[in-house]
Amino acid sequence: MKSYPKKRWEPELRDKRSKITRTGGFTNAQGLNIRWYSWEVKKPKCAIVFAHGLGVYGSFEMLASVPPGTPRVHYSTSWPERMNARDASLFCIDHQGHGRSDSAVKGKRCYFHRLDDLVNDFRQFCELLRDDLGGDVPVFVVGSSLGGFVATKTMMESPKAANGLVTLAPMLSLDALSNRPINRVLIPIGDVLSALVPTVPIVKTHRNVKFPLTQKEVEDDALTWPSGVRNTRVRVASEAYKNTLKLKKPGTLERITCPVLAFHGRDDPMTDPRSSSMLYERVSSADKRLQWVDGVFHDLCHEKPSSDEICDEIIEWCLARISGPILPKAAKRARESDRGAESVKRRAKQPTAATSKTKPTPRRARSRSSAR
Repeated sequence: MKSYPKKRWEPELRDKRSKITRTGGFTNAQGLNIRWYSWEVKKPKCAIVFAHGLGVYGSFEMLASVPPGTPRVHYSTSWPERMNARDASLFCIDHQGHGRSDSAVKGKRCYFHRLDDLVNDFRQFCELLRDDLGGDVPVFVVGSSLGGFVATKTMMESPKAANGLVTLAPMLSLDALSNRPINRVLIPIGDVLSALVPTVPIVKTHRNVKFPLTQKEVEDDALTWPSGVRNTRVRVASEAYKNTLKLKKPGTLERITCPVLAFHGRDDPMTDPRSSSMLYERVSSADKRLQWVDGVFHDLCHEKPSSDEICDEIIEWCLARISGPILPKAAKRARESDRGAESVKRRAKQPTAATSKTKPTPRRARSRSSAR
């Protein structure tokens, strides 16, 4: 796995506040250079590989803003710091057309020809990483939003790519977003527009009004394509919609057999909460859990305090499975171990639809588990 000498790193990556261990690139099947980053420990108990969402990029998603609303350049208070503290190494890539990776059309940020190209890139990186680690370190993939689709399809098509799958508001259904008025007009002619004007940004998205400082961080970064400010390109929107429709067919998600942990905001306006319900219900995994999150918008990596609690749960869940899946009869006991005593105390009972709207403080609801 090719890593760059520090003299080749961009100035912001050489910044000591980021504490990046390595960064490098690999050439994908299309001849594009795909960038990657790592925050590593000397003797990792496991490696976590992160796939980011649409319009952002790997190091931006993983680093923190201190204080909120400022550039995301800090290792302090970040997910990498929390994971490294538990002896987990973290790796991530920039999808093609995002961040510092090449685009399928030069100069067109947040663009790709086919969604499967991103899946192929991510699978290739997982294979490179396994070789780099020597095969003895368990690998878990974590995907957010668009990256949730990428990570999910990677495990659907390549069961040996990782030891487990974690999704954060995964883009597995776009029914709600597609029902917006302008999108209802565009979808019927999507294939035509995709063929004629693939790079034109037309499709509307949502601005994060619930967490304005998080939205500001995205808007202020030079390498992002902010949701709610910039429209999604025609080809990208068409690929996302068509590929989520394919997942509704029997025999797709059922191919996933690894342990699965899914998180989703109950009122997510970007990706349908039904995405995670569908994943939980249909995967063939015996070891699976669905965790609803209240009081969030969509960015589960940065919307505090839920984001820190989610990160800690991911770490506990992965470490509990470094020796393999946990069978259903032991899942209840493992669930208690995953969360830890403090997390269990914080957990609220699952609210009804009426009480969920009236709670002034964001609270997470009880998880659904394969063990009853």
